[in-house]
Amino acid sequence: VEAGPGGYYAPIGLLVDMQRGTAEAIDLYGSGVLPRWRPAGAAELEDDQGLDGGDDGEGEGGTQDASRGTGVAECLVGIAFVEQRFQERPGSAESAVVCLYQTNRMVVLTMSDFQKHEQMLLEEAATRRQREDEPISIAVLPSSSNGCFHIVVSYKSLHMRWWQVSLTGCRQVAMSQVYKYRLLHLAIMELPSTAASMRPQVGVEP
Repeated sequence: VEAGPGGYYAPIGLLVDMQRGTAEAIDLYGSGVLPRWRPAGAAELEDDQGLDGGDDGEGEGGTQDASRGTGVAECLVGIAFVEQRFQERPGSAESAVVCLYQTNRMVVLTMSDFQKHEQMLLEEAATRRQREDEPISIAVLPSSSNGCFHIVVSYKSLHMRWWQVSLTGCRQVAMSQVYKYRLLHLAIMELPSTAASMRPQVGVEP
């Protein structure tokens, strides 16, 4: 949810109960609501509004990640819910929430134990340009044939990449750059097993 164009704070998540008519803020960043920037007097503003949480991410007991250190929020690109049997956990499929951020940081939250599994959605041999390329949209599809789910990501560079992701690793399956415009909305589905190719098909909406 965007607080407003040019707002001081980064977008937040809301858990909305349609029956009760209530909304609860959800911490998508793991460290509280982050500012887009920190102008003069920002600390005093946070203290007045009670949004500081007691510290500014510095000093004893505080943590400061790269996004907070530069004063820029690590914005969430997309979120999806999957039922997947992961290769690290043999057995039945389990529910998981998949989050991808602009820094290419991926977080998979397994609902059975509420454990957070983090990794960078990058290959080890990724170039600097690839590491700095920002994702802008995702589509996720579970897989019944292996312990990884599929995720297709569009980037600001006009590339689109198809990944297979487990709890502890990722692998780029394919990449394409055949579009003139940035892809803002993606959808993915698996063809029937009778088809010659079982590769997921992606629908795009510029």
